[in-house]
Parts: sequence; structure tokens; C-alpha cells
Amino acid sequence: MFRFLFFILISFQTLALSYGECIAIPSSKVYIDADFHQDFPKTISFNCRYECLADTIVEVKAKSSVTVSNFDQEARNLVCQGVIVGKGKWGYELERVEPFFIYNTRIEALKSLGRQLQVPIDTASSSNLREKLFTDLKTISSAYIIAGQNSLEFKEAGLVLEQMIDNIGLVDEYLARLKLMDYKIPRGLSSDGLIYNVLLSSAFWRI
Repeated sequence: MFRFLFFILISFQTLALSYGECIAIPSSKVYIDADFHQDFPKTISFNCRYECLADTIVEVKAKSSVTVSNFDQEARNLVCQGVIVGKGKWGYELERVEPFFIYNTRIEALKSLGRQLQVPIDTASSSNLREKLFTDLKTISSAYIIAGQNSLEFKEAGLVLEQMIDNIGLVDEYLARLKLMDYKIPRGLSSDGLIYNVLLSSAFWRI
């Protein structure tokens, strides 16, 4: 009975997907040669299947590799993307499954599918990510400019990040430069390095 109700729940969530969004099928998770007896920290790999909406609904299998440092992380983090678990009476239980924008992931198979399906980076489904990005840039640029009272590198980085607020074109310009560097940030303190670190954290969904 539970499996039937679970299937109905996932079916309704799939129907509620917006263009460019994906949702996990939690029951599809399969571990890949996992050794749960090894000491922490340990990296565990597993496959999940996802349904993504473009012109049609497409199902794809994607591999995740997650590093965990304790049993709590093992229970909470070794899940398909979008699957939320919480502590219940009998241990950790499924709470909900949340859809996510197809590029808002570290899973390369999903990003590749988005490019294959020609899902644009900027669409209604990514509007909340753009707003969060601009909020992050506003907060971080202010902090960098304050730190810039004692550091030219932080001042320069803060002023550039400030210019990026509500200017997605400038964000993409710096991401294009970073791509030419194979996303490898030069060592040492520099204004460009500070900017690239922020973008890799807050704008990775645009890569």
C-alpha cells in the first residue's frame, strides 16, 4: 500500500514540474560498490533516476559521489538530489522530494542533459536562482569593500562584484574567462581569484 501511495505522490510531483526542472525517483537509488565499513570520512557513489521536463518528460540515470564524515551525514546526504529526509520514530524517514532547476546541480549527467535538451540558463525556473545570486553578490561585495580598507585585492574584487548586481552579462563574462582557465583559480591572493571563488560558489548553476 505504501509503495502505491508513494508512486502516486511522485506522479503528482512530476506533473507539477515546471519547464527546465527535474525531480528524483527516490526508490531508484542503487549504490555502486559501496563499502559502508570503511572509516570516516568516506566517499560513497550511487545512481539515481530523475525525470526532467523540457519539451517532454525525459528520464535519465545519473551518478552521484558524496563524501560524508559521520553517521548523521551518511543518513541525510546519501540521497538523490532533491530528496529530503528527517529523523522519525524509526530512524531517518523520507519527508519530501523537491524539484530543482536542471543546471542547479553538481551532477554532470543532468547538466549535460540540459544542454542536450537546449534548456536555456535563464528561464522562469531559474528566476529564484538569479535573485539569490544577486543577493549574495550584494552581501559579499559590501563585506569585501569593507575589508578593502586594508587590502587592495579585496577592494577591487568588491567593486567588481558590486557591478555584477543585476548585471548577469558581467557575471557570464567572468565565468567565460574562468572557463578558459578550465575553472582552475590561480594560487595566491588576487582580486580575480576572490571574484572567481564567489562565482564558483554562487553562480555554479550557470557553468
